[in-house]
Amino acid sequence: MLSLRSILLIDDSPAARFLHASLIEELHLTQELLLTANGKDGMALFEKKAKAGTPPDLVLLDLKMPVMDGFDFLELYRQRGYHQQYPTLLAVLTTSSDPRDVWHLQQIGFAQYVPKPLITEDLKALASLYLGRTARRAV
Repeated sequence: MLSLRSILLIDDSPAARFLHASLIEELHLTQELLLTANGKDGMALFEKKAKAGTPPDLVLLDLKMPVMDGFDFLELYRQRGYHQQYPTLLAVLTTSSDPRDVWHLQQIGFAQYVPKPLITEDLKALASLYLGRTARRAV
């Protein structure tokens, strides 16, 4: 079974957090599930875990949120060089089909795009992608 050390889920919707957390737990996909309601709190938690030497393996990031949205989170993540320092896989979760959002995510280049709601196949694919990337780094 695929298992990640930790997953950070950042979403302002309590219903989406509950739904996605339930699915992640049902699949036994991670040893630790971290939840926050906006990008600012998500970044603080990411940085705390990274500083302790245990950055999340996977960040599931809602795109449209108050306080700090997904695009702002990704920009700060890039500015601080985390995309080069850590093997963390970032996946943007969104219901948006706005071509500008998709284009913007493609320009960022280091985040996966996953439509909401998350389904089993998407989660397993993300876990496999992360595990495949980290296995290649170890060789």
